[in-house]
Amino acid sequence: MGKNIGISNGTILDYWQPWLEENHEFLITDIPECWGCRRTWSGPWNKEEATTWQELKNMWNACKSLVRCHIVPDSLGGDNSPDNLFLMCRACHDEAPDTSFRDVFFKWFEYKQKNNCWVQQKNEMKMWMKVYLPDSWRGTEEQWRQVSDIMTSDEFGKWYVGHVTSHVHAQHGGIFKFSTRIGALAKFMEVKGIQLAEGSDHTSDEFMDLPLWSLFNKWTEGE
Repeated sequence: MGKNIGISNGTILDYWQPWLEENHEFLITDIPECWGCRRTWSGPWNKEEATTWQELKNMWNACKSLVRCHIVPDSLGGDNSPDNLFLMCRACHDEAPDTSFRDVFFKWFEYKQKNNCWVQQKNEMKMWMKVYLPDSWRGTEEQWRQVSDIMTSDEFGKWYVGHVTSHVHAQHGGIFKFSTRIGALAKFMEVKGIQLAEGSDHTSDEFMDLPLWSLFNKWTEGE
């Protein structure tokens, strides 16, 4: 909110950690995480693994991507106590409701848990597959495994270096967007004459367990 709230991320973390872990299966780690969309950040603050709770809190204190957001805005009487502050990214801060009703905020929060960044990215990934591979993409397990093998191969890695570039995101730094990766994949397959496997008619979401998923979620990957 651009104001000096006078309370640290670590203090807010102390307050909410039991509730988050018990009610929403949040595993608080030394990788700071938005409590809205569940996006995580690595950076200078967590180059080494935290061995104590205080070290973990220090890492969350140092993460500049988190914003201390009021559940009830200060302009509507909300105070700066941990009970009224939530740690979120700037995008979720901008999206969250600004009312005097706490239950309105937490209904929004529940929605975000069901539609967090991982769900959104999975859906976006499937969408671009259909856009760039419209004639052959069915999203079967066989096709996901084939695509994963291609995109994590040395041959593809060497090829796309000269054909793609990262996008400078205001919040996440240099990122390789889904449209970039999958567009390059489609062009690589076209150039190399690679056809997608027919496979079964059963679509699958199991690709989140494949190496491909880890590749796509390196938001600040410096390639």
